Order: sequence, then C-alpha cells, then structure tokens
Amino acid sequence: MLELPDVEVLRENLLPRLTERRVQGVEVLNGELFRLSPQDPSKLQGLRFGQLCRRGRYLVFTFGRGPRLVMHLAPWAWIWHGSASYSPTRTTGLRLTLDDRNELRVIVPGPQVRAAVWVVESAGKLEPVRELGPDPVSSGFPRATFYSRVTGRRRLVKDLLTEPRTVPGVGDAYADEILFAGRISPIRYVHTMTSEEVDRLYEAIPATLLWGITELRTRLGGALFEKEIRDFLRVHGRGGAPCTVCGHPIAEIQFDERKTNYCPRCQS
Repeated sequence: MLELPDVEVLRENLLPRLTERRVQGVEVLNGELFRLSPQDPSKLQGLRFGQLCRRGRYLVFTFGRGPRLVMHLAPWAWIWHGSASYSPTRTTGLRLTLDDRNELRVIVPGPQVRAAVWVVESAGKLEPVRELGPDPVSSGFPRATFYSRVTGRRRLVKDLLTEPRTVPGVGDAYADEILFAGRISPIRYVHTMTSEEVDRLYEAIPATLLWGITELRTRLGGALFEKEIRDFLRVHGRGGAPCTVCGHPIAEIQFDERKTNYCPRCQS
C-alpha cells in the first residue's frame, strides 16, 4: 500500500511530466474506479494540467479553474506514464491521452477495485479529503493539535497512527517505523502513555516520514513506482531479523489482518 512518503515522491516525479500538458482523450476501462465520483471524467478532455498536490495519500490534479481529478490509489493500484503507442493491459483502469503522445494510466491489478478516482469541483469538499487531519510533514502539524487528538484516547497507539483524522497518510509500514523511532510498543494504549512518550511520538512522526521521502527520492530518481520499496525500513517486514539498534530479533504479530513488526527490547 502506498503511504505518504510514496505518494509525495510520486507527486514530485509526475509533476514535470504533466505540467502544461493538455488532455486530448479520456478512456475509462474500469468503471469501478469512478464508482464514487460525482462528475463524469469526460469533463477532463481538452483541459491543461496545472498543479499536482497531495493530501495524505490522495493526489489532487488541478486544471486551472476547471475541475479537480482526485486519486486514492489504495492497495495495489499504480500510476503509469509512457508512450501512447503501447497498448493498454487488461489491468488498465483509466487512460488519459496527452498532447505529447504520452499517456497517464491508472493500473488496477486484481479482481477487487479498492482504489478510487473522483472528478470534483473542489477537492476540499470531497468528504474523505475534508476529514483528513493536518499534514504531518508540513508546518501545519502543530504539537497542540496533535496532543488534543491523542490525549486520553483508549486506543492502541498503532491504530491511532493509521487514523487519517489524526495522522493522514500513514499505514502499517510507516506506523511501525514511527513507533520504532519513538521507542514505543505498538501494543501500548495511548491513555497509558506519559507526556514524555507522547512528545517522542509527535517528534518521530515527521522525522520518520521525511526520512522515508529522502530514501525514496534516492532510490527512484525521477522514475515512477512499479512496486513498493520497503527494503530500507528498519523494522517493518523484518520479522526475525536482528534489530539495527540492539541486535534483538524483531518480533512479528498479526492482529485483524494487520502485520506489525517491532523490537521488544527497544520499544516498551
């Protein structure tokens, strides 16, 4: 699943490919992508790309004063950009043909479509976007707001980190990394945490996500994702491997179809 660092680097690498490009054709090959969209995607035809923004895991494509194209890629959906001469595969859900003989495609492998694409007048009025909390890698992620959202919560701390209203854009992988950086066990309940632990958690969130963005920029260069890149993470997906800090084996637990990795020695 793409998380905030993935989507931010995807945004950065897509922007120079799309800026000022005009949409010459729109073809929806999988209508399930637009199952929640209030407007027909054909409205994009003839429009010129403007800014490309990110809110949490959502990409927002702008077209001057025209409508917005909002994408939530969810598990296993990808964006492809390349020559229009290549025939679409059976997993292609959307094709936007551009005026430079390239195409932007949304690839949706698998039978279940969990990704969603909307055409809207304003992304801020789209309910999933409107309900997102402050962006954790911007200056608009104030400590006081974070404290007000977490203090006294009777909820597992990892669940809290993956709650979009609290920390937009974080999933299982980066939640594990944030907790490792903050030296906090994923099975702690938030209301049992001390103020010093909440401080560590708050500071670990932007630090870990910015670290992820930097690592992904290095690995991708200007390319787009073809698969998730997780090989540099310190605990997530490393069950049984030695902790990079203390050498103790990384633990792995499964709960509600969610895999969690952590160091039992470093994270209390």
